[in-house]
This record gives sequence, structure tokens and C-alpha cells, in this order.
Amino acid sequence: MNDKIQINANNSIPLVSVMVLTYNHEKYVTKAIESIIMQQCSYSYEIVISDDYSTDNTRAVLAELKQKYPDHIRLIFNEQNKGVIRNYYETMALCKGKYIADCSGDDYWLTPDKLQKQIDILENNEDVVLVHTNWKEFEQRSGTFINDIKSIHLNNKKKLLDKKDIPDFLNQKNFSIVNLNTGCFRKSRALDIRKQYDRYFNDERYVCEDFQLMAFLLSKGSFYYIDDEASVYRVLDESVSQSIDFAEQFKYRYGVTLMRIDLAKELGVSLNRFLELESFDLFYTAFKAKRKDLARKAKELLNNANYKLPFKSRVVYSIAKNSILTNSVYPLFLFLRKTKSALK
Repeated sequence: MNDKIQINANNSIPLVSVMVLTYNHEKYVTKAIESIIMQQCSYSYEIVISDDYSTDNTRAVLAELKQKYPDHIRLIFNEQNKGVIRNYYETMALCKGKYIADCSGDDYWLTPDKLQKQIDILENNEDVVLVHTNWKEFEQRSGTFINDIKSIHLNNKKKLLDKKDIPDFLNQKNFSIVNLNTGCFRKSRALDIRKQYDRYFNDERYVCEDFQLMAFLLSKGSFYYIDDEASVYRVLDESVSQSIDFAEQFKYRYGVTLMRIDLAKELGVSLNRFLELESFDLFYTAFKAKRKDLARKAKELLNNANYKLPFKSRVVYSIAKNSILTNSVYPLFLFLRKTKSALK
């Protein structure tokens, strides 16, 4: 590996590695790191930051943070852009800790006892493979927290999740049962899973790095939930999961759907609840992009999964795959979209 690694001054082996991935996060990463540094924890920890060839001033900011906190921070500066999946798992392999905590470079933690509570549970419960918390979502564009997010999350929280909850986990839609940004998990289990299910961690079409890991971890042990709003997930206009470009939105939705179909087959779970809603959204996003090729790509994916489309999805697909129908309906879509924005 040719990536430049700066070793922390303290060579002791930490119990916990906090993994922070950055890419063009110059505006946010200081808050992320400061929120980790504030942890009041009786256990030793390191912060392993891997920058995926940022094109902004992120690396200069990280160098300053390294100088400020030399005993806690290890920096990895990738000499080429690896993509989120490869960067995540190569960084994990370099972590020294028994446990891995996750914090993206544009997110941050809220409570100073987050790590202490999570490690206490993991150290005393061998069957628990991951401990997660509640979180808040911050919309960067408006500068406000999204309303009622706590109640939405709590309606779907159980103190303990285990293998029998995998169907609900794979079929979640429009909410998250677990946000790995809040999580702390056993590194040994994660590395074993990475080796056993290698293809799920090398396929860039899957677009995200965390969902497949959580699904397999849940098949191996229990998830423990702490009812603290301990983290903030920052919603940006442009990121892997967010974009104002409809074709990019489709790419993300397609990747997520492909991955869930493959995971459902691997774990022997029906995905019909998720596909009933997501099939509509896939075709609708292709329509918004005015890309009939994307609509047909989604249809092929769903056909290969032997999924029978519900009526609403068939209607939207019929429009999205037909340029004449799309051009006829599109002005109405733009009008309704403009009206909805004006009412906000």
C-alpha cells in the first residue's frame, strides 16, 4: 500500500479505534474530531482518519488537528481516490482497536459518554456484536435539525435486535433501524465477515459501505440499542446518498436495491415489502431524469429478482420508458414540484 500514514506519538494499543473517513470535508471535519476528543472514557482509544484524496482544503485541516492532538490521531492520506467501500475496509484493517466506532467526517457526536457506555456493554456481553444509539439529522441547506426525527426512530427501535429481525432490517424504507454513524462494533467479527462474504465488499455498484456489514453482523449476534441522541447525521445537498441530479439519485437507489436483493438471497429473506415501495421510486426517479434507459435498467433488475410489479409501479414504468409520454407528463411534474416548494 503506497498511502501515506502518520503514526500517532503514543504507541500503546488502544481498546477502541474511531474510524473517520473524509472526502472534501474541510467545513465539517474539525467539529467531527472535536466531538470525538471530548469523550470522557476510561478506555484508551485512537482516531484513525483516512482522507480519500480530497480536492479541497481537508488535508490541511487534518494536519492541524494532528498537530493539536498527536497522541490520539493517525492520518492516512490516500494517493488516489479509492471510493467509499474500498477506503472503509482498508482503513478498518489498519485500526488497532478491539472495537471500531464509526463517525463520518461530516457528522459529529453529541454526548461525552457515548464510547464509555458502548464499550461497557460490549465488554460485558459477548453475544452483542454492535451497540448503537439514537441520533439527530441536521439539514445543511436550511441549517436546522429535521423535526420529529427522534420519534420516527424510536417507533422502530428495540432494545435488542437479533437474527430474527433481519427481515425487518432488510425491508426498512424511509427510515433507518440502525445508523452505523452511531455504532460501535467488534472488529474481529467485521473482519471475519469481510473475508467470508468478500464480494459484498468489493462491488462498487452497491454504492454504500455500511448496510451490508450491518446485515451480516446481525446474522452473527445481537445489536444493543441505547436511547441517547448521541450523534448527528448531516444531510448535504451532494453526497454519496444525496444529490440534486436525478440520474445520480437513480444510481444510488439502483445500487441500494441491487445490494438488498443480493443480501436477501444470501440470507434467505423475502424483500417484497421493500420492493413494493422502492420499485415505484426507481421508476419515478428515472422519469424525473427523463431517462428511459434507466427505467428499463430498473425493470431488468426487478425481473431478474422475480418480482411482480404492483399496479402503481407498472403505471410509472409505462410512462418512464416512453419518451412521448414522459415529455407529455413532465410539465405537470415541474409545476407540482414548483408549487410544493413554494408552500414550504
